[in-house]
Order: sequence, then C-alpha cells, then structure tokens
Amino acid sequence: MSRPKPTASKATARASTGLALATTLHREGKLHRAEKEYKLHLSANPRDADALMMLGVLKGQISQHVAAVNLLSQAVALAPDSAPVHYNLGRALMEAKDPEIALRHFLRSIELAPGRADSHNNLGNAFRLLGRYDAAVAEYRRALAIDPRCPGASFNLGRALRHLVRDEEALVAFHDAAMLDPSDAQAHYQLGLALFAVGNHASASQAFAHTLKLAPDHRGAVGRLAYANQQIADWSRLADLHQRTVAAAGSRGESGDPAVTPYALISFCDDPATVLRCTGAAATPRSPDAAWFDPPAADPSRKIKLAYVAGDYREHATSYLIADVIEQHDRSRFEVVGVSFGPSEESPMATRMRSAFDQFLEVRSYSDLVIAELMRNAGIDIAIDLVGFNQYARMGIFAKRAAPIQVNYLGWPSTTGATYMDYIIADPIVVPDAERKHYAEAVVRLPESYQPNDRKRVVSDQIPTREASGLPKSGAVFCCFNNTFKILPPVFDSWMRILAAVDGSVLWLLEDAAVTSNNFRREAEARSISPDRLVFAPRLPLAQHLARHRLADVFLDTTPYNAHTTASDSLWCEVPVVTLPGRTFSARVAASLVTAVGLPNLVASSRGDYEALAIDLATSPERLAAIKQHLRKARSSAPLFDAPRTARHLETAYATMWQRYLDRQLPSGFDVAPLG
Repeated sequence: MSRPKPTASKATARASTGLALATTLHREGKLHRAEKEYKLHLSANPRDADALMMLGVLKGQISQHVAAVNLLSQAVALAPDSAPVHYNLGRALMEAKDPEIALRHFLRSIELAPGRADSHNNLGNAFRLLGRYDAAVAEYRRALAIDPRCPGASFNLGRALRHLVRDEEALVAFHDAAMLDPSDAQAHYQLGLALFAVGNHASASQAFAHTLKLAPDHRGAVGRLAYANQQIADWSRLADLHQRTVAAAGSRGESGDPAVTPYALISFCDDPATVLRCTGAAATPRSPDAAWFDPPAADPSRKIKLAYVAGDYREHATSYLIADVIEQHDRSRFEVVGVSFGPSEESPMATRMRSAFDQFLEVRSYSDLVIAELMRNAGIDIAIDLVGFNQYARMGIFAKRAAPIQVNYLGWPSTTGATYMDYIIADPIVVPDAERKHYAEAVVRLPESYQPNDRKRVVSDQIPTREASGLPKSGAVFCCFNNTFKILPPVFDSWMRILAAVDGSVLWLLEDAAVTSNNFRREAEARSISPDRLVFAPRLPLAQHLARHRLADVFLDTTPYNAHTTASDSLWCEVPVVTLPGRTFSARVAASLVTAVGLPNLVASSRGDYEALAIDLATSPERLAAIKQHLRKARSSAPLFDAPRTARHLETAYATMWQRYLDRQLPSGFDVAPLG
C-alpha cells in the first residue's frame, strides 16, 4: 500500500522549515550545507524570490559571480519592488565587473528603501568604478550623513577624493577610516599616503610604521616607509628597508596593487634591471578595449597634433622646464594641446602654461577612459606624458591608447615599463648604449641634453646678504637644494669629509620640517662635524630662491638620484655642480646638464674623485671664478639654455616618429642629429 502524498499545508510547512534551516546554516557560515538546503527548497518553490536572492548571495560569497547574477536576476524578475533584491543584485554585478548595470539596481534599491547608508556607499562604488568621481563623493557623503560609522564609506570617500586631487579632504576621510577601525592595516596605509601627499612626511612615516605593526608582511608599506624616512632624514632602519624594498620590487601588494612604488625605488636604487622590473609591475595593464589606429594617408600639408599630458601646469619644476619649449614649437608644422589633470591653481606659471598651448583641456574629474576617448576624438597624433609615476600619475589614459604614438618625456626620469608607451626621450649620457636594454620604450636620444630649460626664468635683483641668509661672513658655501629624500647616508658621509677638509666651510640645505633639520644636525655631529656648519634655507618664491644662489660657491649633487631642475637652476645662476653619475637615468641627469654647458670636467669618476673635486673648487678661487665666468656666458650660448634649439630637436624626433608610423613601422630607437 503506497504512502499518502503530503497535503499542501504540510508541503508548505516543510518548505518553510527547509528555508529557515538554509538561512540558519548560511548565517553560521556552513555554506556548502546551506546551498544544498536552498536548492532543495527551490526545487519545490522555484518562484521564491527570497530563496533565490539568498542563494545568489551565497554564490557570490564563494566567488561564483556569474551564477550569483543569474539567480539574483531571477529574483528581481519575481520581486521587482524588493529593495533587498535590487541591492544584492547590484553587489553581485559589481563583483562581476559590471558597475554600469549595478548602478541602476542600487538606484532602484534606494528609491524603494531610502535612508540606507550601505546602499549609498555601494552606489558610490559604482560611480567610482565608472570614473564619475564627483558623483561617488556625493554618495559616500550621503552614506556617512546617514551613518557616520558606515563600513568602508570613509575609506572609499578618501580614494575618490584623492583621484580628484582633493588631498586635504582625502586626509580627513582616511583619518576617519583609521579611527573607525584601528586594526585595519589598509586604512592606516592609505592614511600614510594621504599624509605624504600633503607633505606631512613625519606623520606619514608613523602611519606606515603602524601599518607594518598591524601587518608585518605589508609589502607596500615597506617601500613607502623607506621613502618617508628619507624625506625626514631618519636613517635608523634605512638599510633594512631598502633591502626589503628591492626584494619586493616587481611583486604585488595586499590589494593587488604593485608592492613598490617606482618613485620610492629610484630614490635609492641604481640598478636599471631592478627599476625595469618594478616599473613593469606598476604600469597599468594595457586595456583590452584600447583603440587601434590605422595610419592616415600621407599629407605633407597636415600639421602633426601634439598633446602634452601633465598634472603640474602650475608653479612646479615640470612647468619651469617645459614652458619655453611649448611656446617655441613651430605652429606651421605642429598644433600643440595641453591636457591637465592636476590641481587647479591661479599663479603666474599656471596662467602662462594655459596660454602657451593652442588648446588647453582641464580633465581632472574625468576617468582615464573618458580622457583617452576625448584625446582620440580630438585627433591627437602624438601624446607626450610628462608625469609617469610621479604625483597625479594617470598612466591608465595611455593604457587605453589615447593616441597612435605615446611618448614618455621629462617628468619621469626612467622607463615606465609599459609596453604601450612607444618612445622615451633621452640623450646619450642619461641612456648610454649599454643601458638601452633596460627600457620598455624605444629610446630616442636628443643631442646635447634631453632637458629643456626656460630662458625667461626670472632671478630677483634683490640678492640677500650672507648674514640675512644665516651664512657666516666668510668661508666656502657648499649647497644642495635637492629634496631631502635624495640625500642618503653615503652622500652625507662625503659631504662631511668635504666640510672637514675645507676650514670654515658650511653646507647649505633646503629647509624642511624641524624634525628633518634636527636629524641632519644629529647625523653631522655623529660624524664629528659641528651641527652649526649646516645652514637651512627656507622655501621662497622661485625668483628669490634663484637670487640667493649668488651666495653659494659649489653645488654638491646627490646620487643615485641626481639634482635635475635644481641642477639646471644652479648652473643658470653660475654655481658649478659637482656630480657623480650612476647607471640609471635619474643618476645621470646632472652629468648630462654640466656637459651641455661645456663643463664635463665637473663629472667625477669615483666617490673619492667627487670629494677631491669639490674640495679643489672651494680652495682654488681662480679656478672657481673662471668656471663661474664660463657659466655666465653659457646662459646665452650653451645648448642647455637654448629653448628654440631644444624645440627643433624635439620636433625632429616627433616628425621621425610620425613618419615611421605612416610607414607602418614599429617603434624603434634613433638618435636626433644636432642642428648645424
């Protein structure tokens, strides 16, 4: 005799019990068993939207994102007015890398159930992934207004604000995130990045150190801590931090980002192979939707359209160097566009840069994809990146192929490691033949020097007295106005030996935070040099800063990261630069510059030679006076300071790149011949 079938009421009760069991197991983290119970329940109740939703959520938890989207889409079809179903489908779509569709469901969720902080937070995430950063910021702020402790909202707000170059606001957001969860290593790491961005290097060092206390294997924090400590001249753990940074170069960190930022690495590493490994890992991957360009038909009358892409069209070293060359470009052959994604600034240099271009595009609030599309639609032929891995880096623009030819120039003194950057502009000194193999780009070498300079830079006629500048009435003045991070213990050792050998001499450095000056004084004393022989120059407007160079006798360069703009400033102001080149691009710039002003004898061959050369100059008044006289004449005659000449060399390089592209040739290196 067969058993009777369950009645409808018994089947409903059993289904209800099965769903309750499934949700209990799900809540307890017993996902495999919960999945079985959900499926049993749905076999009898296939139109149960809640069960479909919960199974979809579970599938997302075990990284089966396609299955999760399918289940939650079914749930939405059955319950189109359910806010939780729309919300969870939005989250599943985010995991499936489809933020555009996710956005619609988050909006519908908020429409059905307003006032939920997590919904606004996730809507902000969708906007951020779509590159709509202003909208993302607004949603994160709405989430925090509803619930100041909304998980992740402060952290996400900080990330969006940093992208918009609103560093002070980002700092507040990351501080809030770290305070909300003091055990979150990633929040403290981002707090350190924000502190560094606003120039508070001492506090950034503390934040990175705390990150490593919470997560000792946090590889990203190691290189950042080393770099922050270099900024404040804290050398107590530097050798170990450098060793760990080199070991991590080329690997990925905790969030999938590169473990080592290239800028931190090149600040101390003089091995080109390690630099290439690091930059290759840090370069934004080539976008799968990058545009392909078919060469146009050759047209001799057609102007080549250049775009200089930068984040520092303001009072900044990049603009100080490039402004004159932009103005000197031959407009009968080239159309020149400026693309700016850095902070907005009202200053004389910012005004000058905006006026220097035929067209100037402000794009800081746009996504990389939108900027790339904007440049493609504008018909840019050659896009020149003046940033690389510096602050405000946006290599994602080039990863999406903004132009047929993409060039790394000036701002980043190294390879980008990116296969989509076609060329790097260098010279025979910064990239000698033996080192070409360490560049991902084809190397194009200008004659004389790769570095442009501005003939219009103004030197104030108000030269301060030695006393007013804190210098002694007599004695040789050695100076180095480089950023502190370039000053490493071996360089400082040489400087102290130089001071010991030249009676009455002093070392004039750029003033930073009090902790930095105190650390330098302590290091001098540890090397038996009176701390009083270190003098610190406060930061001044450029014209005044250049004027005080008249009080200096010799500029002592750093290695392996040389003086770049600071070296050309010193040479412009008739102060000889003694340099010791290394192997990397950044370690050979000063050698290029002094050679381009006709003073190759200022390039030392060893550390001992470097020290002897500096001592000889400081103790040989006639030789020093002759060099200063040479530099005075060089301002009007040396290739380094001839902006029109540099512009013509660059134009030859661009025209050659363009012709090779028209001929369907792959990028390959070449040397530009000097003008007759």
